[in-house]
Amino acid sequence: NGATAQRKEEVWECVAPSRRCGRKLPRISRRNQIRMREGLEILFKALADNTRLRLIHLLGDDELCVCSCVEVLRTNQPKISRHLAYLRRAGLVAARRDGKWTHYRLTQPSDTHVARIFSELRAKLANDPQMQSDKARLERLTSVHAVNAAQQSPDAHQIVAANQ
Repeated sequence: NGATAQRKEEVWECVAPSRRCGRKLPRISRRNQIRMREGLEILFKALADNTRLRLIHLLGDDELCVCSCVEVLRTNQPKISRHLAYLRRAGLVAARRDGKWTHYRLTQPSDTHVARIFSELRAKLANDPQMQSDKARLERLTSVHAVNAAQQSPDAHQIVAANQ
């Protein structure tokens, strides 16, 4: 019966010139080949822009809001938001809303090959002088904001003294 017959999965034999192991591997459907190619195309296009590379390095292991990225990269907010959205579509960045603020962080790609490429890229960016300069500027801005916040909010000791 055609309705109950199971479809046999197509397989192909591994014939890589270096191995010729003869392992049977599942054939990748044409649709999945196209999806994978499109995914790689989006990934490499995302990595092909200097502003996006600077954002990747800037985010590092932290979570930043768009305003911090704007200050550090010294460019306008729409440009930064557009580049972060591109990185998000490529699956490299995740966003979290907090009121009117959007915070971004890097995500670990699920594909092991892409994760390895991303890891190597981040290691390479860490040695780039422009990226190091951006990171230093972020650290300076973060410390300035911390000092300003501390000066604007009263110390716990001042609150206790005022209530006595």
